[in-house]
Amino acid sequence: MNIHDPAPRGANNEPLTPFEWIGGETAVKRMVERFYDLMDLEPQFAALRAAHGAELENARERLFMFLCGWLGGPTCTLSASDTPVCACGTCRFRSASKSVMSGWRV
Repeated sequence: MNIHDPAPRGANNEPLTPFEWIGGETAVKRMVERFYDLMDLEPQFAALRAAHGAELENARERLFMFLCGWLGGPTCTLSASDTPVCACGTCRFRSASKSVMSGWRV
């Protein structure tokens, strides 16, 4: 796709969001998994990897949730009472405890 091409459209002739255009949750999940896998595999990413601590599970989920919303897909946030609220179908934080999610918002 060229920047001057018209936006892709769905079945109802509405413009697709970037989230829809790239393939939805499945594509975002694959992109996030590949990003963090490369951080573990490639020596040139060692400094970036070190900044994430020993465990990447929470970072993977946070980036997935952020990108879904940023690309125009479902948003995953904390409610006013710090209860996880997730509209996506694959996010493990939709049932996470408050302590897992404290200190950040998407």
